[in-house]
Amino acid sequence: MATTLSPVVKGDPQRRPSMDAFKQQTKVEARVQLSHELDRLLLTSPATLKESARKEFEGFEKLFARFISDFEPSIHWDEIQKLEEGTIRSYSEIQGVSATKAKSLLDRLVVVKLNGGIGDFHGV
Repeated sequence: MATTLSPVVKGDPQRRPSMDAFKQQTKVEARVQLSHELDRLLLTSPATLKESARKEFEGFEKLFARFISDFEPSIHWDEIQKLEEGTIRSYSEIQGVSATKAKSLLDRLVVVKLNGGIGDFHGV
């Protein structure tokens, strides 16, 4: 017996789930799968390391949960401002400084390391 599909009408209780619901379900399934795989991996751990491994896995699960539940981008690119002209100088223009001054400058240094692809996967 063939089944005919009725058109999807907005507000219809039989309407297909939205993309947000699909994404949410995918995240739930990812967390469940991760937990299952970590439990299996823990079974292979030597008895002397089992407690340590369990704590590491719990920490990883919490970190993973934060990662997949984060809806906001961590960097708001539209708020990034261009550097002022002359901010970046040639290495040959930099004068030597004392060790104390170098330490003071390094205390204010910020290094940003970006890993991964071009960023379009995360909506950046």
